[in-house]
Amino acid sequence: MLTVKKMEDGYPPAYGIYDGGELKAKMEFQFDGDAVRLLGITEHEPVAGLGTCDALTRAVCSFALNAGFRSAYSENEELFDELGVLGFVRRGARTELPDMEALFSHGCHAKEEHHGK
Repeated sequence: MLTVKKMEDGYPPAYGIYDGGELKAKMEFQFDGDAVRLLGITEHEPVAGLGTCDALTRAVCSFALNAGFRSAYSENEELFDELGVLGFVRRGARTELPDMEALFSHGCHAKEEHHGK
């Protein structure tokens, strides 16, 4: 069974994806003022059918929102494309999500589908 949870040991803090207790991937992050900075993902083994960046970004941002943080950003270019799908916007050398609550709004970042109307 897959679980996503905050890892208790280590700095910087991280969220991990576990399959039956085995770590599959983790995202490290830091708090920076009123924002959470997404540092990067270490993927030990891909999980079929799971968007690793999506799952870990939502876990970290949910944790940060509950702790009172309101925005997120990353300077890790390896994450830019996947974060862009989640609504992050490129600004110079980083990509930002000014309002993390938008990440959890129903359908906020879903691409519109046209059904021949």
